[in-house]
Amino acid sequence: MQVSEATIIRDVRVAMDENTSVAPFTDSDGNTFDPDTLEMEEIIKSKIADGVNAVRSVAPLSKLEPARMASGESWPIKWIDEEKMIGEVPLPDDYLRMVLFKMSDWTHAVTTTIAVDSALYHQMFSRWKGVRGNPSRPNIAIATDTSTGKNVIQFFSCDSTEATAELAYIKRCDKPNEPDEPNTTYEIEQGIYRAVVLKTAALVAATYGNADMMNLMNTLAQKEINA
Repeated sequence: MQVSEATIIRDVRVAMDENTSVAPFTDSDGNTFDPDTLEMEEIIKSKIADGVNAVRSVAPLSKLEPARMASGESWPIKWIDEEKMIGEVPLPDDYLRMVLFKMSDWTHAVTTTIAVDSALYHQMFSRWKGVRGNPSRPNIAIATDTSTGKNVIQFFSCDSTEATAELAYIKRCDKPNEPDEPNTTYEIEQGIYRAVVLKTAALVAATYGNADMMNLMNTLAQKEINA
């Protein structure tokens, strides 16, 4: 759903104000701050995208529909070893979290990745194909393309370099290009909106060094995510 920046700012302020009796608006030096100041409004603005991304990173996928899809022959594939049929595809610029990845000659999609600093990752470059997996037991990793410096999905288990790629992922929320635009809106899934408000409030409290408020808002946000 589309939510105006002004609505998010209002809801963050209300969330923090409702809990001042538990975690007062004081900073790490004991100084009191006013939740209605323009300074706080600017801080909330600067934390909204971070709040959305923090919640999207851990929320159940059922609360994050629809996933963004990219698939088909037009999806760019770079074969880094055609003999072993090891390849990679670039992650989209707005990528935040994987839902699934599948090459067209695999029997099923992959939803988890191999850590690049693990022994298993290094096994993926073995000359023995079985070690690298197969279409019934595929493996992938998120790594960095050394030639471009960008993150990519590396895959190791194809039978043919004619295979095409399909990716479903959760989109990253970015700060608006025009932050002072009066009609700025954010696309936030309805199922996580309350958690986003609370997480943003936690980030604002952290900026002021208010650990009690930050911890309380984080706890409430996690309860909303798990609800």
